[in-house]
Amino acid sequence: MPAGQIAKIDIGRLSGELGLPLYGGYLELVQEQPAASPAPVPAEVPELSTGPHLAYAVQWFLFAIGAVIGVGYLARREALELRAAGEPERLTSPPRPPSPP
Repeated sequence: MPAGQIAKIDIGRLSGELGLPLYGGYLELVQEQPAASPAPVPAEVPELSTGPHLAYAVQWFLFAIGAVIGVGYLARREALELRAAGEPERLTSPPRPPSPP
C-alpha cells in the first residue's frame, strides 16, 4: 500500500506502529446539530430480480456445449484427413522417442 494507507484494520498492529492506544469499534451518526441541508438519504434498495442473468447463463452453457462439439468435430475431421493421406499409424501408435545421435 502507498505510504499513509493500510489494507487491513488491525488494531493491535496499528497501535504498536503508531505508539498510541487504539480501540476497536465504529460510529454511527444518529443526530446532527445543526441539521445538514439537504439531509443525506439512504440509497435505494436495488431491484432483486433475475433480470438478464438467466439468459446469460443459458448463453454460456450453449457456448460450452458448442465448444465440446466443435473440438470433437475437428478431431474427427483431422482423423479422416490422416486416413485419407495414408497415415493411419499416427492415429493409433504413440509417438516414437527420438533416436540417439
